[in-house]
Amino acid sequence: MPRYTFEEGTSSKFWQIELDGSTFTVVYGKIGTAGQSQTKSFGSDAEANKEYDKLIKEKTKKGYVLDGTGEATPVPSPKVAAPKPGGNPEIEAAIAANPEDANAYLVYADWLQSQNDKLGEYVALAVRGATDPALKKMAARMLKENTKAWVGMLAEEPELATLRWANGFIQTASVTMEYEGEPHARKILGALLKLPTARFLQALTLGLYYDEEETYEVNYSGAARLLVANGALPTLRALFIGSFEYPDETEISWAKLGNLGKLWALYPNLEHLHLRGGEQKLGELNLPNLKSFLLETGGLDVGALKSISKASWPNIERISVWIGRDDYGWNGKPADILPLLQRKDLPKLKHLGIKNNELGDVIAEMVVGSPLVAQVEELDLSMSTLGDPGAEVLIRNAAKLVHLKLLDVTDCYISDPVAARLKAALPNASVDGQREPDEYGGELHRYSSVGE
Repeated sequence: MPRYTFEEGTSSKFWQIELDGSTFTVVYGKIGTAGQSQTKSFGSDAEANKEYDKLIKEKTKKGYVLDGTGEATPVPSPKVAAPKPGGNPEIEAAIAANPEDANAYLVYADWLQSQNDKLGEYVALAVRGATDPALKKMAARMLKENTKAWVGMLAEEPELATLRWANGFIQTASVTMEYEGEPHARKILGALLKLPTARFLQALTLGLYYDEEETYEVNYSGAARLLVANGALPTLRALFIGSFEYPDETEISWAKLGNLGKLWALYPNLEHLHLRGGEQKLGELNLPNLKSFLLETGGLDVGALKSISKASWPNIERISVWIGRDDYGWNGKPADILPLLQRKDLPKLKHLGIKNNELGDVIAEMVVGSPLVAQVEELDLSMSTLGDPGAEVLIRNAAKLVHLKLLDVTDCYISDPVAARLKAALPNASVDGQREPDEYGGELHRYSSVGE
């Protein structure tokens, strides 16, 4: 239980508070005494959370300080249960194998109704409403009447949790928070993961997600822990961690992705993975059904690059990796990129992006001899320091790149005459939007597009 103290003049008081669902207990009195206690209950977890945070802020404004004898964090993390009880594993497995199969949901609806669960009626209406306008209206009305019961505290924070329903269940969800927003994103995410109506979630997006120490640092480590605690989600097909606007909401390298390695085994059917942020640890990327992978960062950790280079994803079609700058997290060298470029075991790969880096000219030399580049249809080297030397390499080796349907070298440093020659040698090259080097102290400097 967090303990706060106030000592000033003749005052020597303590105040403690403990939150438990929709109830909290306050203990207060003079330091050295047992004090008095009061318990207050609310109509929902959300109301209790809101009042809990309000009281803590009021006490700290009055001069109360956390004295270290209680918990380190004043706001407790939600305890997330394993997958929801009372399900039907056989039918759920059928839906997980094919989450677009409407008939499987109808079978599940029948089972829910046999359990006297009102949700079963809604699922049946939602499925049949796809082809029957009258039933669709009935389903919409039923959802409106029961939203609070079926989504809990998320109904009270629609701007922080965007939900889309299909076949009677939440199909996609986006969770975020505004700066100093309430309740915190971890409460929203924790509540979402516990919902029976989210048991067949297919797409999850995490926007701004602040750390658990309330320093207002964007950090997804806590979100990863919640996801791991929730257990397997075999219906999940798309995951986006780091959906924020940079630099308007936060700089891309200020958002810490953290250790995500324990997630992949939980999502065996994941098809699309999008990550945005710095300080990333990816672990073993064993994702047999993944089709697209995008990692946007101002500085790539070499360990994460090694995870990508060794990833087991035989069905991958698109890979795009931002390298970034060494002063914002990139701690590798050009040779660390070679293992990815030398792979010969990704038969379905059609798009390869090695972009946003300060190794542009060196990478140009590496890609012309790459067996992976030899098989792809699109090569993206944009947002980098690629200049005339690298462009000349591409021109000289045009025969090895002529198969490309797209060579993207936009937002680089190629001069107009060389860009024109590159376009003549490789008509499918996109050369627009070239930048001019910056001059400092009589020297020219080139940078990747996104660092901080």
